[in-house]
Amino acid sequence: MKLDEIENIIKKSNPSDWENIEKVEMDGLNEYVYKNDISIKLVAKEIEPFDEDWLAIFPDKKAFKFQVSIIHEGLVVKNVYLVYVDGGRNMLPLPRPDENLKTCFNDLEIAIGQIYSQPSNNFNSQLNGVCAYIDKNKMWG
Repeated sequence: MKLDEIENIIKKSNPSDWENIEKVEMDGLNEYVYKNDISIKLVAKEIEPFDEDWLAIFPDKKAFKFQVSIIHEGLVVKNVYLVYVDGGRNMLPLPRPDENLKTCFNDLEIAIGQIYSQPSNNFNSQLNGVCAYIDKNKMWG
């Protein structure tokens, strides 16, 4: 299977398509297995505390950066980086500017964030809040 095929599976999946394996160890947190193909897994590893101005929109300013490894047949095929925000209530992708200096998010990272944030019902509103804060404060330029 090619990397873009794995990425498309993740992007097109629903959070309910993933099984949370409660496996909290020193180097992992909540491994997710894709129910339709158990050779695809997501494993998050905390890297470091995280602090940027846009975290001001959350009541709890504590945030941690995570590396999420996409694993296929036991091999890491890609790493993405997300941030647990609001004291761990949601895992959001890192915002970045587009060519017009507007805030945007990577679709793959959004999908992974939704999987790790389930069953949160305010994931999209938090993404929108981050965009609005960054764009209003002209943090990209």
